[in-house]
Formats: sequence, C-alpha cells, structure tokens
Amino acid sequence: MKTIILTVVSPDRPGLVQILSDVIVSHEGSWGQSSMANLAGQFAGIVTITVDKANASALRRDLEALNNDGMMVTVSDAGSDIDTSLPVIWLEITGHDQPGIVHQVSGVCSELGANLLSLETGVVSGSMSAETLFVANAEVQIPQDLEAETIQTALEALSDDLMVDIVMSED
Repeated sequence: MKTIILTVVSPDRPGLVQILSDVIVSHEGSWGQSSMANLAGQFAGIVTITVDKANASALRRDLEALNNDGMMVTVSDAGSDIDTSLPVIWLEITGHDQPGIVHQVSGVCSELGANLLSLETGVVSGSMSAETLFVANAEVQIPQDLEAETIQTALEALSDDLMVDIVMSED
C-alpha cells in the first residue's frame, strides 16, 4: 500500500468532495484523514489517501487531471510518521486580533523545539466587548526534556503585548 497526500483549492461549489471521492474510489483508494474548509469563498482541503501501489500512478494522474476543471490540485508522497513517543499538548489561545500573533506563537514553539502538529485559527467577535478576537487551537508535540509548564510560561510572556490566554492540557 502507498499513502499519498492530496491538496486542493477551488472556487467553492456543491459536489467538490464528491468529485474527489469519485476519483479516489475509481482507483480503489481509501480516504483517510482530512481537513476541509471554505476559506474566503474558496474550498481548501487536504486528504491522506491509501491506495495499492499498482494503482497509485493512475490515481495520481487522474487527480492531477482535475487541474483542468478549475481546481488547483497537488499530489505528494506521504512523509515519515511522527514520533509517537514524544508528549503532545493542546493549546487554546485567545487574544485581541492583530498582526503577528501566529508568528510570535509559532516562533516560541520553534525556539523550544516544539512541533505544531495542527493549528486551527479564527477571528470572532468578543461576547462582552464586541472587539475582534483571535482564537486558535493547536496540537503541539514537545521534546521529552521540555516541560509543558516551560512552553506555557514562554507563551504567556507574549500575553502582555498580545493579551493571549493559554489553556493547556496533556494526554
């Protein structure tokens, strides 16, 4: 079996997921982990696909042919799996919306050797103040020798400038 990564961006319209799944199923591929969203009127998605090695080239060809239908499609080989022996923490970040929040948070994580496994961000209206708030949820893998409190302290040091609240939990 072979695992490939499909990314697609297209003007959003009904039936896009069906088009993708039709191609995958026609090559006996299996739809795995995925994340899809409408971002500013564009459909954006990423999908892992497992397929028999004998069908992989034809599947890649037919997925890439969707570029002719107004989609921007890329197909990549899967990378290596993450080290599951390393601890994972979850961050919930809230702060006033302003440029640089993601840059600063990702910079702290990188400097400490932490790996952002997933990051979801959004902008919402504050319930009390009606100010625009930035919200983020991140799954972060940290080195064995890094305490969760260390990353929490480093990120909370940003809050004076960014007013970022961080809630962390370990599993």
